[in-house]
Amino acid sequence: LQWNERDFKIGKLVKDDYNQQKVEILTAVKKLGDTLTTEEQMFLSQNSSTSLSNFQNVDDSSEATQVLAAAGNEIRSQKH
Repeated sequence: LQWNERDFKIGKLVKDDYNQQKVEILTAVKKLGDTLTTEEQMFLSQNSSTSLSNFQNVDDSSEATQVLAAAGNEIRSQKH
């Protein structure tokens, strides 16, 4: 998420791409059971669209679970 925000601030990402990637990241974090801040929850509710519903509804297959778990571990390690 930090790289996403950095890339947006320096102009490497346009706003639409930034918003989409941030929604995907926050959705994955939420799906892993991590708690989102009030600001993150508001961002999700304001920027979620039906086109992202497929990402939010990732099935719980073992491969999807492993990918999300790895992403969650990476995010948690960067928070600390």
